[in-house]
Amino acid sequence: MAGARLNKLIDFTAKNRLCGLEKLRDIPATVGGAVVMNAGAFGSTISEHITTVCTMKNGKLHSYSKEECGFGYRKSRFLGKKEVVVSADFRLESCEKEMVIAGIRTYAEERRRIQPYGKCCGSVFKNPLNDHAGRLIDAAGLKGYTLGGACISDKHANFIMNNKNASASDVYSLIQYIKDTVRDRFGITLSEEVEYLGEF
Repeated sequence: MAGARLNKLIDFTAKNRLCGLEKLRDIPATVGGAVVMNAGAFGSTISEHITTVCTMKNGKLHSYSKEECGFGYRKSRFLGKKEVVVSADFRLESCEKEMVIAGIRTYAEERRRIQPYGKCCGSVFKNPLNDHAGRLIDAAGLKGYTLGGACISDKHANFIMNNKNASASDVYSLIQYIKDTVRDRFGITLSEEVEYLGEF
């Protein structure tokens, strides 16, 4: 179901000797949110393992095949629409439990190595074609830059940390500052991976 935490699903796959989702371990998401954004990490996306998605729209249930979901880089047909993902069906491979656990451990350790730990909203920007948002932000000299209680991570520049009880406005303003700086410096307009809720 869409409200299940993604980590809970991955723990379930390990317990039941099913592999395929290990690279997505520790992405801060529910299954529904991961489907809508087509969450991914280390070259793998959740859509690779989806067979069908069930939604609710105007009080009616709808079922979509994987091909009908419009999956792309950090997007699906459900993004920004008034259509709520209810559940998703997955097709995974059978494998040894130890192999699944080893894969989970490997990617969790790699995530800890390259990404910051603490209060944040995950990866902020999509990677532009043939480049990385974190590299561009770092090259613009913005690592560690602070606005209000929000700070660009010193470890990975595509993460905004809540260091001092940051408000949503702090984070939003810092995102706009990053976009302006990178555009002025490199002529590239970064596109947000995060979604906004409410008015800014």
